[in-house]
Amino acid sequence: MKEKLTKEKEKVIKDFMKTVITPKDFMREEKLNQKLYHNSLDHHLILKSENIEIIFDMSVHEDKKTKELSICVTGTTNYKGIKDNWYTFDRRGIDNSFYIGEYGDKKENANEILKEQIERALEAIERSKDFIKIPEIGLVTTSKNRKENSEKLKKGEQVRLSPGGMGTGYYLRKGISKADLQRGYFCQPKRASKELEKFYEVNPIYISTYDHD
Repeated sequence: MKEKLTKEKEKVIKDFMKTVITPKDFMREEKLNQKLYHNSLDHHLILKSENIEIIFDMSVHEDKKTKELSICVTGTTNYKGIKDNWYTFDRRGIDNSFYIGEYGDKKENANEILKEQIERALEAIERSKDFIKIPEIGLVTTSKNRKENSEKLKKGEQVRLSPGGMGTGYYLRKGISKADLQRGYFCQPKRASKELEKFYEVNPIYISTYDHD
């Protein structure tokens, strides 16, 4: 849980925010000592445009030996994709979109990272135009991956579908043998919906879930 900032630590954060240049067409919001639902005091710099949102979650690291204070950032980059749905580069329960300071490998330049994240988001927005929602499962894919996985299923190969972070993953197979079940390749398999079989143009499809982390 983050504590209320001392004057020294607050100065480190404010000095850092001064170095971050607000990109064109972005709105800027600064939040210090903001109490959230978990009663932690959080310190955020939020840059947001119509299609991109970049959040700097800031804290201050104190070197145990020198007592020197330095900025630490865990960053989140969100972007608006198909049907105005928002997506993120964060991988839930695994890692954030980017890091600065002690959380990163080096003390990176914030504006260089900001530029990289905007370019990354713009590329993702362009890719998202080809996103297709997979029936029954709810994950998204592209027309290219859909075709590739359809071919794999037709050949009797297993297809693995995974979420971006921690969550439920899926195994798909055209058929399941007793040997597969005995080896534990499929756990409690069930017949997929007609919509999913039509989506991949394969009949039948059997589906099983696993914990993805």
